[in-house]
Amino acid sequence: MEEVLSFLPTLTDFELFNPRKNTADHFLTVLTSSPHLLPNLTTITFQYFVPSGVWYQQLLHFLHSRREQITTVRVIWRDYGTVRPPEDALGQLRQFVDDGMNIHIRTEDDTDKGSEEERDSQVDSQES
Repeated sequence: MEEVLSFLPTLTDFELFNPRKNTADHFLTVLTSSPHLLPNLTTITFQYFVPSGVWYQQLLHFLHSRREQITTVRVIWRDYGTVRPPEDALGQLRQFVDDGMNIHIRTEDDTDKGSEEERDSQVDSQES
């Protein structure tokens, strides 16, 4: 993966569509430990992904490592089920939002409703 990513230095938006858990984990680990990869990345999307509490911790480490660079994060689940971010992760995600990052966590069904502003579920709305 590192070799492929090294050939994409101008890439600004990246979407992992229906990634396996180990692929999503490895992707975040590689980008966290290798800041020279995808130096222009500003938007990252995980589409049709079922994250775990541990994965959210990896996401937080990644966001901390690239907080000056990443402006938008989207995690789109197939359904809500049991994939809600853990409370400690929610607090940290809220801090990124307060600092100006756009973080959208929603289901596939939410993408069919209303305008982007209406359907994007900001981290703050995860409390309900």
